[in-house]
Amino acid sequence: MARYLRIAVAVVFALLAVAFFAFWVRSHYYRDLVLGMLTETHYVWLLSEWNVVTCVIDEFDHEALEWELNTNPIAFEPINARWRQSVLRGLGFKYAMEAGRFELAIPHWFPALILGALAAMFAFKRPWRFTTRRLLVITALFALAIWFGVSMY
Repeated sequence: MARYLRIAVAVVFALLAVAFFAFWVRSHYYRDLVLGMLTETHYVWLLSEWNVVTCVIDEFDHEALEWELNTNPIAFEPINARWRQSVLRGLGFKYAMEAGRFELAIPHWFPALILGALAAMFAFKRPWRFTTRRLLVITALFALAIWFGVSMY
């Protein structure tokens, strides 16, 4: 029974990874915005465009807002005109926190990569035995990833 559950979880993660890859491609042609009230005083909006998913939670001082989805085509520009901006925005993360406002932007490839890795982890039955050497290598790679992320800003 546990085997079937493991396979089902792997399939769900794989389908979510494929969906994020599809959103990644769609973000070059369409701008998708989901907007709605989170609490009585805060609203949230999720924006997907140009390789990046942006989530903003902000204070709201107007009347109540219904949840809505807006989709607009992005004006086509020649690839060489937008290539540099798309690559630069698509490789990095953005995090900003101000009084009453929280903003997080992540590239589409990041959740697709994480979901794909989770699908692979559940799909392949492998005993996870860690040696001290393996843990040190994993820790060093994790530290390098954090350093790389911090040094970009």
